[in-house]
Amino acid sequence: MSDPLQALVLRLGVLVLVAAITLGAWAALLTWSAYRRRRAMRASAVPELAQGGPTILLFTGTLCSECQTQKEIIEGLLSEAANGWRLREVHAAREVGVARRFGVETVPATVVIDAGGRPRAVNYGLIDAGSLREQLAAG
Repeated sequence: MSDPLQALVLRLGVLVLVAAITLGAWAALLTWSAYRRRRAMRASAVPELAQGGPTILLFTGTLCSECQTQKEIIEGLLSEAANGWRLREVHAAREVGVARRFGVETVPATVVIDAGGRPRAVNYGLIDAGSLREQLAAG
């Protein structure tokens, strides 16, 4: 093999290795996220979080700009129709036990809770109005 051909083969090998590592890390992240979501959905009912009716828990943080955006999206949905849903804002760093219960590690995060206090949907990160609307209709 000539030197230019060996160099090309080496570069292709490194590229394949980097791609494989990247894909493996991405798959591990997706698996972990799915595990957290399943674990949160299996959480037992927490009637005190439901505040007497179906509730959206919004996990926030002090310096979270997306949390304000998420709050505005939720408030917009709640004002669209008088559907009985309530919003409860939870500061994740101050209410660590509640955050752990639902697998919240980043903010914003939302948990849709039915009137009995059972989780019906868990979202990590900013969720759009359409997806949240579907979750509220199903919950």
